[in-house]
Amino acid sequence: MKFNFLKFICLFCVVVALSACLSDDETTVTSSTNPRMTAFTLAGNDSIKTAVFTLNADSVTVENVDSLPFGTPVNKAIPTFTFVSSYGAVYYLNGSTTAKSITGKDTIDFSLPVKVINKAADNIAAKEYIVKVNVHKVEPKLYVWSMLPNSVGAANPTSQKAIYFNNKLLYYANEAGVATLYTSTNGAAWAAATLSGLPANASMVNTVQFDGKLFYTQDGVKIYSSTDGATWTVADVSAADYTFKTILFSLNGNIWAITQSKVDSKYHFASSVDGTVWLIRNELPSNFPLTDFAALSFTSRVGNKAKAIIIGGKSANGTVLNTNWNTENGDYWVNFNENSNHSKSLDTLALGASLIAYDSKLFVFGTKTTNVKVAQYKVSLDEGLTWKAPDSTYNKLPISYTHRNYSSVVVGNSNRIYIIGGKTNTAILTDVWTGKLNSLGFIKQ
Repeated sequence: MKFNFLKFICLFCVVVALSACLSDDETTVTSSTNPRMTAFTLAGNDSIKTAVFTLNADSVTVENVDSLPFGTPVNKAIPTFTFVSSYGAVYYLNGSTTAKSITGKDTIDFSLPVKVINKAADNIAAKEYIVKVNVHKVEPKLYVWSMLPNSVGAANPTSQKAIYFNNKLLYYANEAGVATLYTSTNGAAWAAATLSGLPANASMVNTVQFDGKLFYTQDGVKIYSSTDGATWTVADVSAADYTFKTILFSLNGNIWAITQSKVDSKYHFASSVDGTVWLIRNELPSNFPLTDFAALSFTSRVGNKAKAIIIGGKSANGTVLNTNWNTENGDYWVNFNENSNHSKSLDTLALGASLIAYDSKLFVFGTKTTNVKVAQYKVSLDEGLTWKAPDSTYNKLPISYTHRNYSSVVVGNSNRIYIIGGKTNTAILTDVWTGKLNSLGFIKQ
């Protein structure tokens, strides 16, 4: 009997001891009160997987800054939400008052913004978010062309030249032997401006921008300059024994021109750092144009080098050329069209073509064909080495566009291309067309 009682006492002590130990180990679990979203991703098609989402400064909107490609379907996307803590989360489709639970398995239509509400683990604190999946609403690779409502004021000019200068379009026209100027900020509304300091018969065709001024030469011995395009002064030029034939472009801190020797009648390049004092340089290579050519200086994508290109035109003896001259310094020139494979890429080039640099490409406007189904311009992806018609799926002038040459093609504000004037075989044109690559108009959201 004593033995049993002793066993009972021992057992009781063990139970008490264990209970005390268990009581010492107990802790109070506190549920998180933080419902904040820390990550959001989407699964679905290949494009949607690449989207990177961030929380905007308002701490409410979650969206992808870089929009997904045009046409990416987002109506059946599988989202993954990550929260600091969550008792449960629901979402509301745009405009809906019906809450649906977020399971992590169901697809959600993100075509419109989706409201998401998450409750923290304490089932009290909650946080609301607006999730936006941005998709480009237009095709980025598409060029959108249109004709502007008003033609330039000139009625029937014998010569015309447009330039984008000081944030304005300047259009010079010579009508009945009188040089006139029209200006515009958008290509649609034009106003006549007072023009002074130029000879009445100025054609303005070889006008070039350099060092904040416009330069123009005429009559072989005079060079005119202007800081606003309206008021011109005659430069006191020093180039003894040479006459100026045309101004070409600006390159490497110099303005370049073609001159002719009064002694032996040979043609030479000339350069100047100020448009006043000129240095006579190398003789022109054979088959180099003197008139009716297209010239452009631009910055190479490779090494950020300055380059210049001159294509087409007429030689000194009047021969129509299909040449494609390129230089990096103005002294040494290479004719890319000496290669028979390259020369074919400019076989439709017309006299009076126009060159622009746009979207890391070169464009030349002006072809011999009048077929509206054929591209009225060509594009070079390799800085003038080869040329091809643009992809008509994305880049094609409307059928209503009149085939022309001797037009002025310039790039204005907001990456907008302007095609101004020109002529056909039978008519002088003064209409204005504009175009823009969609992707160059996108704004980071």
